[in-house]
Amino acid sequence: MAERGRDASMERIRAYAQEQVARTSLRKVSDRAKVKLGATKKFVDGSEPYERNARLWKKWYDRELLEGRAGGADDALAAEDARIALELLLLGIPEEERDAAIRRAAALIRGLFQSLGHTAPQWTTDLTGDP
Repeated sequence: MAERGRDASMERIRAYAQEQVARTSLRKVSDRAKVKLGATKKFVDGSEPYERNARLWKKWYDRELLEGRAGGADDALAAEDARIALELLLLGIPEEERDAAIRRAAALIRGLFQSLGHTAPQWTTDLTGDP
């Protein structure tokens, strides 16, 4: 079986999950994320989640961001948080093509902001790598 690699966005989600467990409880985080208690314990302790659970963790974190519990204000969305949201939206794209798709999606969103006469969020520049 192939070794699953470490995912930087998953490390950010794990750190947030660890904070939430410390503030509330393992069971509450497990329930909110809709991940089994044992899998939550393993994830918080550092193991890599299976693909299904990784999707659930990303969805949970995205909900936490949208509801204002994680991260900062919408205008201060970190590039890594935006990347997590885009990964969820682009799950149907094969993993080996997903990084390029995320860059293209960020460029499209930046173009949308600009076409409407607004300044694009910083994360669009951060994710595309363009100046």
